[in-house]
Amino acid sequence: MKDKVLNFIELNGKVKKRKLENIFKTKPDDILNELESEGLIFVNGDDIYDFKETGYVKGTINMNSKGFAFLINDIYDDIYINKKDTGDAIAGDIVYGSFI
Repeated sequence: MKDKVLNFIELNGKVKKRKLENIFKTKPDDILNELESEGLIFVNGDDIYDFKETGYVKGTINMNSKGFAFLINDIYDDIYINKKDTGDAIAGDIVYGSFI
């Protein structure tokens, strides 16, 4: 089932969790959580899942008292994030970032 869900997300792009529930006739929470923790998919705040594309980096937010932050990750040097781009992130959050 895990491979079917991953393949569906990869082929269809952004998919709402409710649509996955309807298609696979089950609540895919455990599968989605597992795929996300493996770094194969990511989710935004609206329960929309997408295949992890090149350019996204998973890491931990390290906030500075002045409001800017760094994305600490295993692939690149620490990535600077401007104060206006930190959104609602707080120190220690695990996030996906992309280069713009």
